[in-house]
Amino acid sequence: MLAKLHSSVAQALNAPDVRKSLTDLSLEVVGNTPEQFAAIIRRDVDKWMALTKTGRK
Repeated sequence: MLAKLHSSVAQALNAPDVRKSLTDLSLEVVGNTPEQFAAIIRRDVDKWMALTKTGRK
């Protein structure tokens, strides 16, 4: 099911009108695997958790 969802979202993001709409909103379309995306989320969670524990901004 995850592979089907990933494939459908990737196909939609590659549509020229969708890509243009996102670019017009200053968003960057990135094509990666579900595993790569999960790694980014883990990294960001770790980063923000560390910052909240130290009180840094």
